[in-house]
Amino acid sequence: IMRAAGFNDQGQLGNGTTNSTLVPAKFLAPTASPMVKGYSSFLSVGYVLFGIDDTGIAYGAGRNDFGQVGSGTISPTVTTPKKVVLPAGKTVKSIATLGITSYFLTTDNNIYAAGACRFGLLGSNYTISGCADRATPVRVALPTPNAADPNTIPADDTQGPFAADRYTVYVRMKGGAVYGWGTNDQGQLGSTSLSDGNASKPVRIGSFGDAGQPKAKQIGYDGESFYVLTDEGNLSTLGNNTYGNQGTRTSNWYRARNGNVN
Repeated sequence: IMRAAGFNDQGQLGNGTTNSTLVPAKFLAPTASPMVKGYSSFLSVGYVLFGIDDTGIAYGAGRNDFGQVGSGTISPTVTTPKKVVLPAGKTVKSIATLGITSYFLTTDNNIYAAGACRFGLLGSNYTISGCADRATPVRVALPTPNAADPNTIPADDTQGPFAADRYTVYVRMKGGAVYGWGTNDQGQLGSTSLSDGNASKPVRIGSFGDAGQPKAKQIGYDGESFYVLTDEGNLSTLGNNTYGNQGTRTSNWYRARNGNVN
């Protein structure tokens, strides 16, 4: 049984109310199968909570004003967990949430997104201007999974595939490649020009995972600066560097090209 306690003004505890509680209450997912995984994020102030049962079906509760619960409908809140509506036969093995957009990694190695379309966050290769939010998850336009090419398969190890914060999302692939989409206002997608703007189609970050090149072993993102730890033990950075937070011994506003921390 999955239980949750704490602040609950968006119904994110999934107990059928918007009342906060000090005593863990059952997450009321409409399934007889046991819940085996739970996902939330302090980046979203915990306003959305997801659970996955042992059959791979995902359920969500909480803030849903952009459809980020993925239940097929948009509503201010969801207090009793609803099933995430994925294409027939799809089951879930990992979830990431920004609070306004959520991401579901399925067992066939595809990623689906639901919620706010702003900044390209859905990643499905659409025109951002005038876009529509999605309450039913849509496939992120990453390369089609191919067992013969590990750079088409999202990583599924203890580190997990996602790094997501603010309005940008990154995914690390099994072969060591990295893709990102969303806003590029700090050069965090690797463009040398901030005027390149937001990306609704995932872009390849650097040459990580290419033949003869280092592989991304771990990724991190703080909302403005992006970090890649390679299998060679080097750390590369992108994005905001106002306070020298990239460790490059300079404090220029942004760094859009990959550069090793020195």
